[in-house]
Amino acid sequence: QPFGHGLDDPVAIGKQADVSAGGARGDALGKLGHHEAAGFDLAFHGAVGDGHLIDALLAYFADVRKRVATQKELCEQRDITMVTIVDDAYPQSLRGIANAPAVLWVWGVIPDAAHSAVAVVGTRQCTHQYGRPVTELLGQEWCARGAAIVSGLANGIDTIAHESTLRNGGRTVAVIASGIDRITPLPAKHLAWRIVEHGGAVVSEHPCGVAALPPYFPARNRII
Repeated sequence: QPFGHGLDDPVAIGKQADVSAGGARGDALGKLGHHEAAGFDLAFHGAVGDGHLIDALLAYFADVRKRVATQKELCEQRDITMVTIVDDAYPQSLRGIANAPAVLWVWGVIPDAAHSAVAVVGTRQCTHQYGRPVTELLGQEWCARGAAIVSGLANGIDTIAHESTLRNGGRTVAVIASGIDRITPLPAKHLAWRIVEHGGAVVSEHPCGVAALPPYFPARNRII
């Protein structure tokens, strides 16, 4: 499903597509998520050069199926759910954003659409005179009004927002910049466990096994 309707039969794609370099490549890439597009592009250009487009498509999608099977196994071991953009469980508000992730890895339960939510993102080096008390106060007020708090599980304001929500009996969602099995540092991992235990969720657009990289942090803010 995350790779688009009809892509389960690469032979049919090869036979039906306009196999000119522009037509076939554009049609296939349009159906792929951004994690898969780069790999397909490399396979496509190599195939066009050798004249073996169908063989390359068969090999590429066989590799995709293998990676998806590996992810399913890892998710089952860790109680993580893969939610695709075509699933009912995919957050409706997220479908309308630019570059919406094709797949979300979810540990826990995302609040439903009827549940109001507030995003909180801030500096890792907040002050004890202003940043901490204000974040705690706002978290308390929002929880009292039934809002879920969505933040990024980073040090500083993000952590304070999550912890304030838990102390006040609210639900919180952490959107992270790595695979769910690669949460670091250790205090963040412990906080993630508490979030899930109290009815919240940890969410990522990255598969299990992916470590956080600097560009992933600003990118995840669009999901928050």
